[in-house]
Amino acid sequence: MKHFKRVQSLHKELEFGAINPHDFMQRDIGKLTSAAVLEDGPIYSRIELGYQLQGTNASSLILTA
Repeated sequence: MKHFKRVQSLHKELEFGAINPHDFMQRDIGKLTSAAVLEDGPIYSRIELGYQLQGTNASSLILTA
């Protein structure tokens, strides 16, 4: 129950601007290690970008356009 009350309290503080939500974010910079075309069709294309990020074994991002 304590945890739930703390979450409610944080929600109110965020709602009224007492806390900056960016204070809770952590961003890391990765290194692009690979790019592969997964699909290249007449309607859409899909590529996978592989990254090396600190603290991860493997990371990738798949883009469809």
